[in-house]
Amino acid sequence: MEASPELLALRQKVEKYLRHGLSRVEAHGERYLVRAGSAAVLVHPFQLAAGTTLVRLLVPALEGVAAAGNEGMFREFSRLNDELLFGKIYWAPKATDDDTVGTIYLEHVLLGEYLDAEELLSALTALALAADRIDDDLQAKYGGERWTDPPGTT
Repeated sequence: MEASPELLALRQKVEKYLRHGLSRVEAHGERYLVRAGSAAVLVHPFQLAAGTTLVRLLVPALEGVAAAGNEGMFREFSRLNDELLFGKIYWAPKATDDDTVGTIYLEHVLLGEYLDAEELLSALTALALAADRIDDDLQAKYGGERWTDPPGTT
C-alpha cells in the first residue's frame, strides 16, 4: 500500500526532528532506531485507516521473559505505570505458538498531526531513561535478555 501525503509528511518531520535533536539515529525502512544507554527506542510513524497519523515509540526492554513464575512482574508493572510520566510498560508474548515467553516493552504513542520536536524528543528521552533505569532491576527479578545486548553476552 502506498503511503499517503500525510504519512510521508509525518515521516519527513520525524526524521528532521530526530536528526536535529539526537546524534545516534539509525534509519530502518520506515522506522528509526535511537540508542540510549542500555535501551533502544524504535520510532515508527504510521497511519490509521481513518487517516489519523501517529508516532509509536517502542522500547523492547527485555526479551525471553517467562510469564510462569513471574506473576509478580504484572503487579510491578501496575506500580511502574503509575510512576511513568510518558508511556506504559507491559509484557507481550512472542509471535509464536509459545505464548508463555515474551518481551517486556515500554511504549508511548503521539498524535502525528500536531507533533512538534520538543514533544517527540521529550517523550523519547523519558522512555529511554526509564528503560535504562529499570531494565537491570527487572532482569534480575524476572530474567530475560536485554534487547540491545548481543546474543549470549549476559
